Amino acid sequence: TTRYVWLNEFNPKAQGLETINFTKNIEGEWIRWWRPVSLLYGGEIAINHMLPQISDQNQGRFDDSSCSTESIWKAYHIHCWHSPCHFSKFEFDNFINNLLHGTKDLSNKLSKELVRNSYEKDTRNMTMQQFSSYIAYNAIGKYLGRYFQN
Repeated sequence: TTRYVWLNEFNPKAQGLETINFTKNIEGEWIRWWRPVSLLYGGEIAINHMLPQISDQNQGRFDDSSCSTESIWKAYHIHCWHSPCHFSKFEFDNFINNLLHGTKDLSNKLSKELVRNSYEKDTRNMTMQQFSSYIAYNAIGKYLGRYFQN
């Protein structure tokens, strides 16, 4: 299943991918279309196909949205959709690029999000929105901490 998804859905010649610059990177263009995520989709399709009762009993739980305000305990997999919700991977990507290249004043809500999430927190009672933001900004906070120590 993963091989099929890899070869057909993430093939650089697949319809709809004309705007992705595969000459720069054969894997695609993170954050828009990144070929290595085919592993995630292939596994999900295989589970849904081989164990149909899992799909019926847990509809939507294999690909929950990072926009959800439900508990993280209700999700098996959280997906950061292409959307403008509380945690948007495009907004996060822009923030990181601005941070790395100094192209903008960083005294905005995303900078505050970085500071709020740069330390260890108890994640047990977080929503999917909160958890998605936490793991993304916490990872960047840890990286920056190591970067500035060197």
